[in-house]
Amino acid sequence: MLPAGLRVGELGLAVRADQRNLRGITRLAEVEAIATAGIPGVEEVGELAELPTLRRLTLTTAEPVGDLVRLRRLGAVRIELRGVPKTQEQAARDALPEADLVLVTDDVQESRTRPAPA
Repeated sequence: MLPAGLRVGELGLAVRADQRNLRGITRLAEVEAIATAGIPGVEEVGELAELPTLRRLTLTTAEPVGDLVRLRRLGAVRIELRGVPKTQEQAARDALPEADLVLVTDDVQESRTRPAPA
């Protein structure tokens, strides 16, 4: 359990998605970047969307990229996805058409960025 009032700028969670729970993350109101495994669940995304300073979410995932639609609520947050197979790259972009999205595929370690809409 994290103490109230803890100032955290970047948070990396080195646990599997099935062992992670981001509920309560809103207590870290100053966090700007979060890195974790898996695609956050609906309740977790709701709390992430309430973080006023969140600018970057880095996810390592092997989950179906269709589950990325849950992240649409995050608006202008840069979403970096690692572990997405090249064959799923377009599906990831389709799931988050408005996102500032960076993909690092398994097939080639190359980032592809789509700028956030103005």
